Amino acid sequence: MHDSSAALIPYLMSFDKPFVLISTGTWSISLNPFNQSPLTNDDLKQDCLNYLQYGGKPVKAARFFIGPAYEDGLEQLSAKYGVDKNEFLQGEYLPALAEQLTGKYKNINNDRGEADATLIYYRLMTDLVEKQKCSTDLILSGTPVEQLFVDGGFSQNEVFMHMLAKAYPRLKVYSAFTPQSTALGAALAIHKHWNKASVPSQLIQLKYYPV
Repeated sequence: MHDSSAALIPYLMSFDKPFVLISTGTWSISLNPFNQSPLTNDDLKQDCLNYLQYGGKPVKAARFFIGPAYEDGLEQLSAKYGVDKNEFLQGEYLPALAEQLTGKYKNINNDRGEADATLIYYRLMTDLVEKQKCSTDLILSGTPVEQLFVDGGFSQNEVFMHMLAKAYPRLKVYSAFTPQSTALGAALAIHKHWNKASVPSQLIQLKYYPV
């Protein structure tokens, strides 16, 4: 079973309303199990693909190579401003700072010379969220999705999560934590064949991000 397909199973067993799962890490993979439309040539050019659910139904997905883009931005930021890149990983979201960023955001190499490293970090995150939205939008069209779950490394990034919630004001956006989600999903797929106990009701820990 593919790891992304397995990781989707706890969500399918926990939620009835249509949702999209964004699994983040080296790749950010947006999975929409409620979109079973065939792939078009345009979809394929934009790195869309179809996974299979364990029950055999297709899941439309879109990929974005977010991890290296984020790490490269942090390295540039750290080198230019002489700050420890780890300072940004657990930082709180600053709405007032985010509101300063309007229009098109320049690459860190082409910034206007501000001395505020935090502002440049917010520019980096704004750019990543814009690209994430472009990727996720590819698999949202035509489906009645109400919820958006984010798991993996970026689900713990407060700046990313708040900006993503603002990018999708009509959806309920949550960070999700499911320990060993791939292994859990694989176990759930064959649960009735090996485990007589009932499936726990709280498989996923959620944190809601209001707009």
